[in-house]
Amino acid sequence: MPDPQGTAEQIAMARMALLPANAQVVYPCEEYWVPVVSVMGRVHVFPGIPKLFEDLVDAYLPGLVARLSGKTVLAFTRALVGIRQRESAIAPILDKLQERYAPMGVKIGSYPDWVPKKQPTTNEVSPDWKPTVVVSVVGKNKEQVEACRAEICLLLDGIDLGTNTP
Repeated sequence: MPDPQGTAEQIAMARMALLPANAQVVYPCEEYWVPVVSVMGRVHVFPGIPKLFEDLVDAYLPGLVARLSGKTVLAFTRALVGIRQRESAIAPILDKLQERYAPMGVKIGSYPDWVPKKQPTTNEVSPDWKPTVVVSVVGKNKEQVEACRAEICLLLDGIDLGTNTP
């Protein structure tokens, strides 16, 4: 754990980020020293590394939802598609899809060299298949997210890595 008065390593970790005095620092995963930072209970800051982000969201979300009980929580649907092409090669197609789906509140992101927890289970893919890029499709409307995911699979020869709605 970061400690400004601790060992050299703990002091170095404590210096890696400056936080507002009223920030709440939470360590939802015992296996990581990386925290989630909450400012005024309204803004929650996660690390940008996809694996850490995913694990911390999974661990943090149940507590956040419990704290927000009684308030309306907007559920988002996220679909993941594995692609075996360079990110630069698929960018023009993703840009066109983003233009079309943005008015519907759907966002598309691409993450090279990220292997999500859930791997494809279809018989069409060998067990050691790994995507070079994972495309994430996120939105409030599950049907629109699924339609975009299907188009990405079709246009980019992608493999559906699953859909989740918290």
